[in-house]
Amino acid sequence: MRITETDIQTTVVKKLKDNGLNAFAGEIDEGFTKPAVFVSADVSELTLLCSGMESVTDTVEISCYPANETKIECNIFAEKIRNILAYKALEVNGRYLTIENMRFYREKYVQMVEFDLTYEQICPDNGETYDKMESLVLGL
Repeated sequence: MRITETDIQTTVVKKLKDNGLNAFAGEIDEGFTKPAVFVSADVSELTLLCSGMESVTDTVEISCYPANETKIECNIFAEKIRNILAYKALEVNGRYLTIENMRFYREKYVQMVEFDLTYEQICPDNGETYDKMESLVLGL
């Protein structure tokens, strides 16, 4: 089964919710209740491999809005995210993806966490069909 960015986003949100965080998939809405966590996943690299395979790198971005806008609250969020996601593989559509590099930074009083997931999968079927080879002549 192919993995999509929506699958990854949904998996991360579920994992965060299961660990007590107020997590949402998608865009940041106005008027949300803090503390809140927003998750987005986007393809950042695609390499076509031989035989109908592709290597995909998706970047997941997590924006954490603490109830109190302090550096300490941001650090607490960073530690929670690290403990929830960094040390176990993410199960997405029956496959286990490992976080290779987790990056932390702050934008004012919003704790940001980013990481990449790289995996290989079959390219989508584009509907093209070809005639079957009927004979093969090899010469010496």
